[in-house]
Amino acid sequence: MAEIVLHKSSAIDFQCPHCKQAMTVERDMQGTVFDCPACGKPISCQRAGSTSAAPLDDESRTLSAIARSCAETAQAVKEIRNLIAGILIMALVCLVVVIVVTIASH
Repeated sequence: MAEIVLHKSSAIDFQCPHCKQAMTVERDMQGTVFDCPACGKPISCQRAGSTSAAPLDDESRTLSAIARSCAETAQAVKEIRNLIAGILIMALVCLVVVIVVTIASH
């Protein structure tokens, strides 16, 4: 079980139950599953006294991998939307330039 310390701020200090790496995460990460930045194994940040901070089983690892994949996909979709918006703005500017040049040449 990983022991955690709650700060007055929104940060939580705790240790990875696998490699004992100390880390600080935001309080809103409490209860979520993520990979330890030191050993790469999936962990869950829980309040002191919770038994779910133990190493995760295969099903939890699979769910963790799916959650990470969904988050990565959502981020990629957001980046693609931003790129498309930029391309559309550039195309609109080019169209306006063509119209202005066409009108000015007549």
